[in-house]
Amino acid sequence: MLCLSPVGIIMLYRSRNDRLNSTLIQRVPQKPVDWDLICRGDPNFSHVLFRDFAYTLFAKVHEARGNQNLARFGQFLCPKVHEDLQSMAPGLTDVSGVIVGSLNVRSVKIEGRTIQIRLVFDANYTEHFGSRTRSVYGRHMWWLERDAALQSLPPETISALDCLGCGSSFEPTAEGRCAHCGEYLEPGKHHWMVHYTSLGEEREVGPALTTSVPDVGLNLPTLYSPDYHGERERFEQEHPDFKFEAMTYRFRHIFFELQEAWSTQDLERLRPFETDSLFQNHSYWVREYQKQGLRNELSQVRIQNLEVVKFRSDKYYDSVTCRIFASMTDCTRWTNGAIACGNPSLPKQFSEYWTFVRGRGAVESKEEDSNCPNCGVELQINMAGECEFCASKLTSGRFGWVLSEIQQDEEYRG
Repeated sequence: MLCLSPVGIIMLYRSRNDRLNSTLIQRVPQKPVDWDLICRGDPNFSHVLFRDFAYTLFAKVHEARGNQNLARFGQFLCPKVHEDLQSMAPGLTDVSGVIVGSLNVRSVKIEGRTIQIRLVFDANYTEHFGSRTRSVYGRHMWWLERDAALQSLPPETISALDCLGCGSSFEPTAEGRCAHCGEYLEPGKHHWMVHYTSLGEEREVGPALTTSVPDVGLNLPTLYSPDYHGERERFEQEHPDFKFEAMTYRFRHIFFELQEAWSTQDLERLRPFETDSLFQNHSYWVREYQKQGLRNELSQVRIQNLEVVKFRSDKYYDSVTCRIFASMTDCTRWTNGAIACGNPSLPKQFSEYWTFVRGRGAVESKEEDSNCPNCGVELQINMAGECEFCASKLTSGRFGWVLSEIQQDEEYRG
């Protein structure tokens, strides 16, 4: 894109020089992640829920760096990681605005009785040192481990980060025991544990909302899942009501709704179509634009092609990934209407990989459903993603497709 989408903002921070120097890049070949290594021993494992857990833990841990409360997450951090995180920024008094722009799973493996997952987070956050603050981009590598014999927690508790023994809010004693039940839970024996962290890159950044960058990766070939045809056939057999065209129409509808909601800075319009983690990301940037007196306008939005590249299912969710080729004009204006960057008349082409999730057993939804799929009342959804009439959580994907992730071409690995 010409200016900066909510994902493009963080991608600019990640590799500004690479993006500005070249619009033709090559993707480094990488073997797709084999989640079945975990699923064979843990049928409750969901890669969708795992990503939500990882997003949540990353944000909460970095906030805890600032308020000196890392012990609150002692169940999930090995002692060495706790020490390393605590010493990252001497004099730190607070960390706020933690936003994960991308989470890439680099490897999954089992060694002996231990499952290991290597993650890379590209994130922005603000560090406070008394009266001084700095906005930071960081590329963080996390190695997560757990006992291979464990069974994953269900959707309602996996990201709660409460005491793994009694379910209460974890308030550790000096010995690391839960203040409520008195139990000490060794990290990695009951849930995922951060075994190792590495800071690949960190730098202070200034406001990027008035910066233009070229799109990169459009030249890259589309990456299809190696088992695409078999997984699609399995998906169709498990869902007799499945209609490929209806599904892709729904995806297109969500794509257009998101562009309009972003342009008008309408968070209520955005809310029904995104998972919690993605909505938190986008709502943060909408508010950042508003705070700086800016609005990013997208118009003449067109989809040239939508290619479904991956089907995957687990116990709780179905997920479908598409590569969307589109064009739009993209400019950012000040509140007085003056253009800060971009061209409101010249459409630019780009492509991205969008992943949609839906609860297992959900029926095909119409392209433009305007009623709650649970209670049937005209849809009114609050900022928590719940129907205001029946309180059903609609943005979890339980009732229909919602967007869970956007990845840039050069970041997507299949």
